[in-house]
Amino acid sequence: MQTSVKDVNDTGIATGALVSFRLFGGLVGLSICAGVFNNVFQQNITSVEQLPTSSESLKDIREVIGFIPALRVVVVNMKPEILTRIVDVYCKAFLAVFLTLAGMGAVGFFVSLFTREISMEREDMGRQALEDTA
Repeated sequence: MQTSVKDVNDTGIATGALVSFRLFGGLVGLSICAGVFNNVFQQNITSVEQLPTSSESLKDIREVIGFIPALRVVVVNMKPEILTRIVDVYCKAFLAVFLTLAGMGAVGFFVSLFTREISMEREDMGRQALEDTA
């Protein structure tokens, strides 16, 4: 950020813009990944027949992530094949999120190949002039 501004006194504004874009990117990434997870989970949970009454909340997509800690307690009364199917549905959903993030990372890497390099060597001091004059 220090080398991307023409006037060294604008470094604070540039850093604020960087933080704003980083936070906005995190929000967009979270929204995309939540949508991918919800869609994949909802499509695959229908393949699990005869969900036990203790795990009926898996049909409500808003309760799926909150159900993960309770899954350890519910396991005791669940048939192993149903538990395996539920875990497979979670694995497919998390894999879809990973593949989405990997794709976004690959696009970001490709775009970064076209970014112009800026030299870090500058003599500008700015208003603070943090240099020993002795």
